[in-house]
Amino acid sequence: IKANNALCPQVSQALGLNYLQHFVFETYARHLMYKWACDIDGEHFLSLCPPNIKPQLIGYIGGEAGTGKSAVISALLTLSLLWGRRNTIETMAYMGLAGLNVEGDTIHSHRGLSIGLTFRPCARVEDGVRSIYLSIIDEISMVPQALLGMGDIITRQIRRSTKPWAGVHCMLTGDWLQLPPTGGRLVFQESDDAHPKETTQAALALWKNCNFKVILQDNMRQKDDLQYSKILRRNHWGMMSQDDIDILNRTCFIGNYQARPISKANDS
Repeated sequence: IKANNALCPQVSQALGLNYLQHFVFETYARHLMYKWACDIDGEHFLSLCPPNIKPQLIGYIGGEAGTGKSAVISALLTLSLLWGRRNTIETMAYMGLAGLNVEGDTIHSHRGLSIGLTFRPCARVEDGVRSIYLSIIDEISMVPQALLGMGDIITRQIRRSTKPWAGVHCMLTGDWLQLPPTGGRLVFQESDDAHPKETTQAALALWKNCNFKVILQDNMRQKDDLQYSKILRRNHWGMMSQDDIDILNRTCFIGNYQARPISKANDS
C-alpha cells in the first residue's frame, strides 16, 4: 500500500500538473486510496481514518477552458488503473462527445435513463452504480437540473441510501460562463411550481452539499502563447477588443481558405 501511495507524486509529475491541479488530484486520490485500502484491510483502516478524509467528498472544480480540469481527471483515472481499480471511478457528461473526452459516457447511459428521463433498469447499470467510489460529472454547466436530479435519485435507489448521490464521492467540473443547458435549468436554481420538485430538490441537495471547491487559474493549454492566452481570457469575460478580433482574423484559417472576417459588432 505504501508503494501504491507513492504513485501519487509520480503520476502528477508525469502528467505535468501544476500546484492547484496537484492539490485537487491529491485530495481526491487520498479519499480513493483510503477506500481502496479499506477493501484490502477494512477493520484496520476504518479504525485509523485520517482526519482529512471526509465521509463524502463533493467537489466543484471550476476554471476556464485550458486550465487543466481534464488533466486532473486523467491523473485520477491513471492512478486507478495503476491500483487496478478503474471500475470504481465513473466519468460522464451531458453530451456524448464531452463524455468521451473524459473516457466516459453520457449521464443517461450511466443511469439507464431515456431522453424523457424514464429509468430503464438493467444489470449493467445497477452493477456499475454499486461498484463506484467516485462519480465525475464533466461540463456541469450544460447538465439540466432535472437530469442531475434524476441521476441522484436513481443512484440512491440502487444503493439504498438517503444521502446525496448515495454517499458516493463526487467531482463536478466545468465553467459556469460556458454553455448553459440546451433544455432545462442550471443545477443550482431554486425550486418553483413550474418544475418537478423531486428532481429539483435532489440536484440542489447535491450542489449545496459541496464541501470542496477549487477554481483552476492558469491556462496550461496555451501556456506557450501568452498573447493568445490573454485574448481567450478577455473573451471568457466578454471583454474582447477590436484589436483582439483583428488578430484572430489575421490568423484564422479553415482548410486552404481564410475564415470570414468578423467585427466587434457582430462577432461569434
